Amino acid sequence: MPPTPDTVLRYTFAHVPARALSTAVELDLFNHLASGPMTVEELATLAKASARGIRLLTDALWSMELLEREGDKLKLSEASEAFLVEGRPGYLGGLTRQSDMSWHSWAQLTPAVVSGTTPVPSLEGDRGEFFAAWVDALFNLNYPAAQAAARHWAGDKTRVLDIGAGSGVWSLAAAEASPQARVTAVDLQPVLDRVTSVFAQKHGVEDRYEFRVGDFHTVDFGDQQFDLAYLGHILHSEGDEGCKTLLERIYRALKPGGVLVIAEMIPDFGKRGHLFPFLFGLNMLVHTHQGDVYTREQLETMCRQAGFTGLEWLDVPAPHPLLGATK
Repeated sequence: MPPTPDTVLRYTFAHVPARALSTAVELDLFNHLASGPMTVEELATLAKASARGIRLLTDALWSMELLEREGDKLKLSEASEAFLVEGRPGYLGGLTRQSDMSWHSWAQLTPAVVSGTTPVPSLEGDRGEFFAAWVDALFNLNYPAAQAAARHWAGDKTRVLDIGAGSGVWSLAAAEASPQARVTAVDLQPVLDRVTSVFAQKHGVEDRYEFRVGDFHTVDFGDQQFDLAYLGHILHSEGDEGCKTLLERIYRALKPGGVLVIAEMIPDFGKRGHLFPFLFGLNMLVHTHQGDVYTREQLETMCRQAGFTGLEWLDVPAPHPLLGATK
């Protein structure tokens, strides 16, 4: 059969679904519909928006399988019921805030490709404020994987290091799984104050946390102090040399037999349609000076070069497996 333009047409308009979802979250459409099915006019009244605008937006959301129809009324789909109603355990709507903050950066993709680095102010210089604004939205996404990691690796581990802790999702799961665990969480002041400590308190483990304020690039991890360390989606922002240096520092900080757990977006050239990790690589191009994504083989090589020996991949409830590296 001759080729069709379907693929090209799909991608030329691919930004629109993201913008539609972001607007729906901003207008609280999913929160309003959580109370039950309603007409376009009823939803428009609650959203303080025009009936025409809500009609066209909800038509698109229906096509995206985020809303369902029941006669002349709209209702939540199973996906939006689970992930887009604020306050529910699986809520992911906060991730749209990161998308909103990225529009200007993505408009600079062409100069980024030409120059090989970000032409806009980099996230690297303002990680505290940027990540504090939305990192808590990632907790629900990563918590099931963190629990699986804790069941597999936490065991009798007593000293845990969480580098670039963010919401603390990885170490929190370890603290919950291992009552004797004591966590050192390293991150910038706004993140520790507004996110990490809040989650630790919410999960009842704050008394087992030491909050070490600072940039993890310069904070001293010490020598042979920890049984377990976490790098939860950190390496992709570091670049090759940054990864090398960080892994060597963590290796020194771990006791013999200690384990480093790595979570990353992992591109797989054997899965051509698996878009996200490849698009995330472009995300690193437009937002950082040297960030990148790494395959399984590249991550394994970096760990071995840092001194780690036992390497183990763990399938978890997440798009990508976790890598455990033993000293």
